Parts: sequence; structure tokens; C-alpha cells
Amino acid sequence: TAIVTNGSGTLSFAAAGKLVQMVTSVETGNVTGTTTTPVDDTIPTSSEGNALTSLDLAITPTSATNKLVILITLFANGSTANAYVVTSLFQDSGSAAIAAKDTRDMNGGSFDITMQHIMDAGTTSATTFKIRLGANTGRASINGETSRRMGGVASSRMTIMEISA
Repeated sequence: TAIVTNGSGTLSFAAAGKLVQMVTSVETGNVTGTTTTPVDDTIPTSSEGNALTSLDLAITPTSATNKLVILITLFANGSTANAYVVTSLFQDSGSAAIAAKDTRDMNGGSFDITMQHIMDAGTTSATTFKIRLGANTGRASINGETSRRMGGVASSRMTIMEISA
């Protein structure tokens, strides 16, 4: 199965890959925290950043050989200009992130964070994916700075697609 992204981030599935199932979690409220995540050459841990528990998402793959495509889109906000906001993805009770990225907050305002992770399902048991968000300094938030913005129509989400092998 080939999974291809073009320059704009659009996913297409070549050859035999077919969408088996898709699950999504959505948060429209403000979630904010001050637990920092360092920006260095270490893998983020489950004690760094703030858990976005409302976005936790479980999936039960139908085949261990299928692929899981995990897409994260956050309407983020940092409280400190030029700080880095780190998004980390965790699986089940793992203490080390399976994927992470940092985004520089140039203005101390709102910005979008997008992240994609592709992996072998590796199981046919339920597995849960979790997101942590933290700045290297100051506060990191989703869907507003210290309170919700846009009346709930701006949202943050995680989507998991299972693609047949």
C-alpha cells in the first residue's frame, strides 16, 4: 500500500489501499496549561506539556498489517512571542512520544498546528492515541488564549484512518 502526500498535505491512497474505518475526536472549548515542553534533542515524555484528554481517541484495527494514518489539527495559541509550541503524540500508556513537532509562535497569538503520523497498526486490540501540547516557555492553549474564541466553530481535532494493507 502506498500512501502519498502532495505539497499541500493532501493524502491519496495508491493501489490496493482502501479506507477501512475512520474515527475523529473534536474539541471546541478552550484548553490551556503552563506545563512546559523543552525544545531540544530528546523525545518528549508524558510528563511534559499539557494533556489534551478531550482529544484522546481509541481505534480497534481490523488487521495488524493495516496502516493507521493519524491527522492532528490544532487551533493553537501561545502566550509568549517567539516561543516554540510542541505537539506530541502518544500511544496507550507509553511514556515516550511516537511523533512530535515544534511550531514557532512568532507573535504570541493564534496559529494552526498540523501533524500527520503513519504507522503499522501492529494489533487488532483497541489502542488509544493521546496528544500533549506545551510551549518551551509560557502557556500553550487550543481554541483560544485563556477563553474560547469563535463561539465554538473553531475547533481542534484528531482523526485516525485505518487503511487496508
